[in-house]
Amino acid sequence: MAKQKIAEKQPFDDKIYVRVICSICFGNRSNRNGGTCPYCDMDGATYIEATFETVKNQLLKMSKEDKKSIMECLECRI
Repeated sequence: MAKQKIAEKQPFDDKIYVRVICSICFGNRSNRNGGTCPYCDMDGATYIEATFETVKNQLLKMSKEDKKSIMECLECRI
């Protein structure tokens, strides 16, 4: 039964991800063995879970209209 509950849960529930330069190859796509980095995409970027600070800083950079729109959406869901 526990396996069934895990399978039903979405993989990215309640998380926000940001795209950043790969911390393994530093965006140059090569690894020590001469191959390509398996952790990032063709641009040398990968996705990591956003911290609260990252989300807060992005919200602070937004225009007043965008902030208002986000707050209206959040109030609808509470």
